[in-house]
Amino acid sequence: MKIQKIILNNFRGFPGPLDYEFKLNGNNLLLFGENGSGKSSLYRALVELFQPDNLLTKSGAKKPFSSFRNAFARDNNNQLLATGKVRIEFDRPELTAEWSETQERSPHMQDAPTELNLTARSIGCLDYRAMLETNFVHRHGRVNLFSLIVEHLLAHIPISSHRKSDETLGIAWKRVLAVKPSSHRGSRWRNRVKNAEAFWNNTLPPLLGLLTDEVNKLLGDFKATGLTVKLTPGTLKYSETARKFYGMDVWLDATLNTETPEEPQHFLNEARLSALALSLFLAGYKMSIHEPSPGEIESARVLVLDDVLIGLDMDNRVPVLDILRNLFATWQILLLTHDRPWFEIAKQRLRPGGNWQAFEAYSRRVGDHEQPIVLDDSDLLLRALEYFEVGHVKSAAVYAREQFEVTLKWACETFAIPVRFRTSFRDVKANDLWTALKDAQRKIPLPAEYCTIAAGKTIRLPVKSQSVRIIPEKLVERVGYALSWVLNPLSHSEPVSRYSREIEDAIFAVDELDRTVRQSALDAHNELILQRRFLVGLLKRKPVSSEVENPVDLA
Repeated sequence: MKIQKIILNNFRGFPGPLDYEFKLNGNNLLLFGENGSGKSSLYRALVELFQPDNLLTKSGAKKPFSSFRNAFARDNNNQLLATGKVRIEFDRPELTAEWSETQERSPHMQDAPTELNLTARSIGCLDYRAMLETNFVHRHGRVNLFSLIVEHLLAHIPISSHRKSDETLGIAWKRVLAVKPSSHRGSRWRNRVKNAEAFWNNTLPPLLGLLTDEVNKLLGDFKATGLTVKLTPGTLKYSETARKFYGMDVWLDATLNTETPEEPQHFLNEARLSALALSLFLAGYKMSIHEPSPGEIESARVLVLDDVLIGLDMDNRVPVLDILRNLFATWQILLLTHDRPWFEIAKQRLRPGGNWQAFEAYSRRVGDHEQPIVLDDSDLLLRALEYFEVGHVKSAAVYAREQFEVTLKWACETFAIPVRFRTSFRDVKANDLWTALKDAQRKIPLPAEYCTIAAGKTIRLPVKSQSVRIIPEKLVERVGYALSWVLNPLSHSEPVSRYSREIEDAIFAVDELDRTVRQSALDAHNELILQRRFLVGLLKRKPVSSEVENPVDLA
């Protein structure tokens, strides 16, 4: 069971009224998102839909959808939108997870299909803040991971008990806590507490032993960590005097080579702390979310990782890809990052497998707020026309501008056109690229000229060339007109529906510009091929035409 499509509408960084879609088609997701582009909003949407009680979100009680509505999204009457949704479509059309103003989180409704209930317990969501639970939040003393492991990482792992054969560790822990007596009258409570203590002290240590082994295996896949860990449980004991349980401990001991510091969170460097945290979470998810046996009800097993590699250098990031490919081969992985170089490296290493879908998300200012632009393998101008057809002309203009910038960057790089220097590449604006490109020229060779000298020998004269414009003047004028309406900042906050004709023309002007520069590049390539063929003919001493015999190149 795989996710086919993720749809966000008026949720945090994704304003309405139209849908933002991530079409995965059952593939894994690799997403690059710059700051403000909605990358973390996507992560939060999945957490809120499937795991609203997640200990690591620190969000407390479940919040209504209205708490996450985009603060700037408005309708055609300039009123704040009161609608929106988060929707997940699976490869089984009858199964859809949705959350909106009028729809509660469907995976958690009483009448929800069992597959959605299981999916909500089969998703591992991890961001860099959650990884701090293994180190940074423990300011002083030994690191105690009891709450993290028992209430989150291994909460859904099945255990055997005298009550139920399918009981999970999380449920068992709640049952142990429920044994705490409200009164110390009589003696029955002592037997119940003693049995609960014995049950817990016999149940947790074997699981921690398995988890320790898995964590150390993963640590071994990271380069040059030299790190091993040990997870040691405390002994649960109820205090009649204090009226509470003690020994709710899982102590983390980390050994680097032969040194075992008392406070590893202050001893280890950031790369080792990140490798440790990542290994702990991945091992916990793998243990807790098991593969379905034949005949069992199927669910989606999803791993969502949001910027979890920022503490690792490149040498230790690459092994993570191998871990995901090998250990989570049957899972659907959503890997999110704000690091562009890492995104390009990961895309090159992952795409040959054929089951990864790459997206890029950018932030563009529209009126008085930022709007994300989500790019996949689809045509940007096609998306612009789709928005235009349904009357959302401002979004259509944004996608037309995005294609304009993509075309300019491609053309300036292809034709090696000098562009005004900026200290940061982010400060290179579309106007800088357009200024450099609009009057740029390229050289084309003129037909070869020959002359005959003594003894009937034919020689080839040096090749002459002439310069031609890459973009015709009329197209420059057309694009310049569109630039004044659409392709410039488009920062005016008033409705732009009155400019719909200009925006429509801008879309087709950008399309013509893109086709023109690509055709010009193709022509240059073909001319180069012809020159190479001629030179090869000379080297082979073959005539280049029936009129030229044994030409000699003097160029």
